[in-house]
Amino acid sequence: MKNYAIALVCLLIASSCSANIFNGDWNDTLFGDSCCYLEETHSRSFMITRSIANNLCVNNNWWLDILYNKKGPLLSGAQIIAAYQHSMPDEKTARYFLFKSKNNILVSGSGNTSDTLTRDIMAEWIGLGTLTNDPTKRAANTFRGGFTLNPVQQQMGILFEYKKDLRGVFEWSFFDDSWVGVFAPITVVSNNLQLCEFDVINRPTTGPHDIIEAMDQPSWAYNRIAGQRSTLRLSDLQFKFGKAFLFQDHFILGYYSLISFPTGNRQNPGYLFDAVAGNNGHLAFGSGVNMQIPLNRDLSSYAISLFVDLEAQFLLHNTQFRTVDLRGKPWSRYMQFVRNDSPVNATIPGVNVLTVEVLVHPYSIVDFSGGLRITSEPIEFEIGYDIWGHPQEYLYLRCPFPEDRYGIASGNEAPTVAGTAPTASQSTIKTLAPVDVDGDDNPTFVSIKQGDLDLQSGAAQSTLNQKIHASISFLHIGKNRDGFINIGAFYDVPYRNTALTNGAVWIKFGTSF
Repeated sequence: MKNYAIALVCLLIASSCSANIFNGDWNDTLFGDSCCYLEETHSRSFMITRSIANNLCVNNNWWLDILYNKKGPLLSGAQIIAAYQHSMPDEKTARYFLFKSKNNILVSGSGNTSDTLTRDIMAEWIGLGTLTNDPTKRAANTFRGGFTLNPVQQQMGILFEYKKDLRGVFEWSFFDDSWVGVFAPITVVSNNLQLCEFDVINRPTTGPHDIIEAMDQPSWAYNRIAGQRSTLRLSDLQFKFGKAFLFQDHFILGYYSLISFPTGNRQNPGYLFDAVAGNNGHLAFGSGVNMQIPLNRDLSSYAISLFVDLEAQFLLHNTQFRTVDLRGKPWSRYMQFVRNDSPVNATIPGVNVLTVEVLVHPYSIVDFSGGLRITSEPIEFEIGYDIWGHPQEYLYLRCPFPEDRYGIASGNEAPTVAGTAPTASQSTIKTLAPVDVDGDDNPTFVSIKQGDLDLQSGAAQSTLNQKIHASISFLHIGKNRDGFINIGAFYDVPYRNTALTNGAVWIKFGTSF
């Protein structure tokens, strides 16, 4: 009865913590304004994707029995996991990177006057034709085409975990139920935005000839839309210290702390939707709890147990380069800009101007897994419901933006009074506005200010993923050694379009020794 009471209290504590994380104190950080949470995110240049190595349901199946009940002379346990994860096609995921509520994007030159109000991108901005205010030259550009994105990700991993009991290592009784461990995941991550163009006509004779070439121009130093991006890395290396407070008759109560070293890679700002293994270069500290209580009284032939696992990691900030838009001007990063000292028509790709060095604050990542385990040796079946989430990133400029240096290109062949290129500050990615003029109606230069930068357009947005999983384990319970084989699968769905929809399968082997 005492064991039941202890476990029940712990379950209530875990439930309370989960409620606070996802519905209470973190609500403002994780979801922002709750009335706007269901609104889709659009026109972003960076997304956090979930690592195949960051899944409690994959890591903990039967491993907890090895973890808290090691047998063998070394009082150690190890498991190796082979996992495969693939994202599912989802139109709303593409809209995270594209314009609001749009999957098919129209790119049209200025000569297509019937498209002036309906186009999404003026072709000249991305190099499909010459940017100019000359009506005759503008009328000559009749390029027209469309494109869409279908972001997909594939992850494969070999995940190794080792734990060692501290009893016998130290004489202090505190360590009798304590352990240390290491988790080393080697992962392959492949991302592809799968840009697909269609109905392309009137291609330019020089420069980029179509949309695919235009979005991957060599002159663009950042945020290019290329083909597949892949990386093979030792994903974030974790060291853990834990303690078992209860492990008896299918009752489990354990706690651990962890430190995660960023052995994976950081996103390459040169490409949109680059492949990242791990936590994007962030050092992390965290902790977790494992709890389980049996629901049936007679455990002699089988046990039906309720389990709850919860892990939270706090990621320290680091420095990265992110590409942002101007406030109120989605995709303005793909427009053309001029410097205040440049000659007329000497334009600069917008991605080269609007990619800035920032401090990235990702805050926390939380993983929750709960469900039922049915054990009847030598088989254990598990079915569960999982939640994974993170709050919105916040970006802060590492250095002040050089104000009075850059402005939106106008394509005007008449220089300012000072002899430099004039601007068209009211332009958007869809249109070319009239040339900026001074009080005497002379072409003038209007610069971009630091306050014009929409830093959040380059930040990952908050997400809450819900997942169901199922697995089956084949057990070997020995006098001096336990072992298992576990096979499982999960389906992971984001609450809105700020993360990928994933399916995964895994097989793993574990033993004590």
